[in-house]
Amino acid sequence: MKKKKIKVNNKSFLYLNITQFLGALNDNFFKWLLIFFLIEHLGIDKESTIITMTTAVFVIPFLLFSDVAGVLADRISKARIVKQVKLAEIIIMTIGFMGFLLKSEYFLYTTLFLMSTQSAVFAPAKYGIIPELVDEKALSKANSLLAMMTFSAIIFGTACVSFLVKSIDGGFVYLSIICIVVACIGYATSLKIENTPSAGSDKKISPWFLLEICRTLRITSKDRYLLTAVLGLSFFWLIGAFLQMQLIPFGREVLGVSKETSGLLFMLVSLGIAIGSLLAGILSGTLIEFGIVPIGATGITFCMLGLYFTQSIFAVGILLFGLGASAGFFTLPLNAFIQWKAPKKKRGEILALVNFLNFVGILCAAGLIFLYGNLFDWSAKSSLAIAGLLTGLLSLIAFVMLPDFIIRLAVLCTTKLMGKTNSKNAKIIPSNGSAIIYCECSSLKEILKIISTQQRRIHFISEKKFCNRGNKWLFKLIKIMLFSSKTSCKIPEENMVKIRKLINAGYIVGIASENTSIAKSIQSILHEEKIIPPAFKAQIKSKKVIFYNS
Repeated sequence: MKKKKIKVNNKSFLYLNITQFLGALNDNFFKWLLIFFLIEHLGIDKESTIITMTTAVFVIPFLLFSDVAGVLADRISKARIVKQVKLAEIIIMTIGFMGFLLKSEYFLYTTLFLMSTQSAVFAPAKYGIIPELVDEKALSKANSLLAMMTFSAIIFGTACVSFLVKSIDGGFVYLSIICIVVACIGYATSLKIENTPSAGSDKKISPWFLLEICRTLRITSKDRYLLTAVLGLSFFWLIGAFLQMQLIPFGREVLGVSKETSGLLFMLVSLGIAIGSLLAGILSGTLIEFGIVPIGATGITFCMLGLYFTQSIFAVGILLFGLGASAGFFTLPLNAFIQWKAPKKKRGEILALVNFLNFVGILCAAGLIFLYGNLFDWSAKSSLAIAGLLTGLLSLIAFVMLPDFIIRLAVLCTTKLMGKTNSKNAKIIPSNGSAIIYCECSSLKEILKIISTQQRRIHFISEKKFCNRGNKWLFKLIKIMLFSSKTSCKIPEENMVKIRKLINAGYIVGIASENTSIAKSIQSILHEEKIIPPAFKAQIKSKKVIFYNS
């Protein structure tokens, strides 16, 4: 099926966004309605236990059924899964209505478990269908819109439940009817999503889901960048869940507001995430800009530490909004990158792994809340400061272990300052596999423009004459290898050793030189060594490029 570019008239993607908005609204509304109900009926002294228990019940289905959901997403049409899950939501919300009517704690926890189960099945299909509905170059924009709709739903749901619980004293039964209505509308919008073909996987569901999760993790770990994205998202969910659960006690302890008003604080975080995701999508453009991830991580660190040092509600509001915007910068590239990088037939499994690890993070957050509140008796603001320090430490590790983040960001900013870059013919460079490109360049500026049009990292080797005192720092930052071509048309053997290693490891190598004989020399050597097949020619920005696809 031909992919569609993300446009206003792409009705399937539009209805997917609406369906996701309604689903996130329902999940958030019902969960907070349940928390407020239990706190009112069991007492404020049980608040920490209620929040921990609610989170645990919500998380367990994602741990149990994520692998099943991934297998289903790869075996059958993701659009079909979306529709069936939304139908199940109507039944589950009806059961929830009965729970509030009977005022049964266990009945309501059962409803929450079922609601979480349908969300676990929905997630891999929801994210996995995006690359099937939009063009590859629109992934960042598509994810930014989906994130904006998701967190707009969280804002709206939190505001509604907090306001309505205050306005309708003891009206939990009536409020639960809203969940049924929203579920019905969500099912109606899901029917508008066009049918998509299955990914063609023949994998069967295994009862040994932990072994399957471990197997998928081993497959994912073969790609360092994919694994980093998966683990990065899981850490975000840990911090995000920890923050959400701590905002109620934080509001009471630091700002002196009620539990319902404290619940509204997360609206500011959600608003920040929605806007941050949108800005991240705009900055990324047609690429998945991994380089803005550390910016987001740094912002999260400073905002969480800032919450420890302020008691002003205005300052808290700014910090929470900034924290959310930083989170949007942090998560959007990771989500888009996983969808782009995951193999089509394994996409559902890998997204299921992401779901599983995300909710391991949420479960860990619930454990930390219990640990801090019941064993150490730490205040909410102290706990948030510790979480901020942990985020800062992991951000520093990411900077050291994956300097490509900084490199990519530096190149992006530099080329943006140079002006608009034409990437019309850049698609000739493959999205997978090793390759060599020869660029008839006369300056560093042309090298940077080629790098800025590519999603993949290009390891360049360039003539020394392009490097001078003014740009030497940039050559070092981008890690461009240098050689001299004054006396010979051959690249030194030490450079050839590095080129062989990069090609054999599946990377792209760029040769930047004005001497076409150098490319022919490399072609001859690597062809004789059977590292590359015969070459073919192509064009990028009217500059001659000899391109070898191995």
